Amino acid sequence: MKFASLGSGSKGNALIVSSGDTHVLLDCGLPLKQLEPALVRLGLSVESLAAVFITHEHGDHIRGLRGLIRRQKMPIYMTRGTALGADCMHLPDLNFIQDQQQVAINALCINVVIVPHDAREPCQYVVSMVADDGALNGLNSAKNSKRLGLLTDLGCQSQHVLMPILTVMVWFLSVITMLLCCKRGLILRRSSVVY
Repeated sequence: MKFASLGSGSKGNALIVSSGDTHVLLDCGLPLKQLEPALVRLGLSVESLAAVFITHEHGDHIRGLRGLIRRQKMPIYMTRGTALGADCMHLPDLNFIQDQQQVAINALCINVVIVPHDAREPCQYVVSMVADDGALNGLNSAKNSKRLGLLTDLGCQSQHVLMPILTVMVWFLSVITMLLCCKRGLILRRSSVVY
């Protein structure tokens, strides 16, 4: 599994997570004219995206979504509250997600974690790889050693939020710190670095 921050901060957030030929976009806060070149730098295109998952309705996380889906149809995942707050209820291929739900997108398993934040129904994601036998690797599964936990715009920490993130392997703790610092603009602003 690989990931790259395409943008982070008040001007737009977007993170790409890949496993093999499966590429999923977490948040789409960048307009298409910025998203496309960021993808190209990674050898990807808008057409290579399998799905987009939105954390919440704030502009820096959803600003580029309508332009993206006008250009390329793909499944969109967000909570019902986020869809209502962003006036996205009418979007094609919209799928509602809820707390602790698992969504399989080809080789990736996206686990939904509802978080506190000043939005209608914000969530974050723990991404893992689907097992070789096709089974989903849940938050409590020990089958998978590669996981990515996304924590942005976290209103406050709680056991409900921290427990799924703690399931991410120990090696990832430094990456969580890097992502949190990235959100605060300390490291990797608008980078295309893949880990």
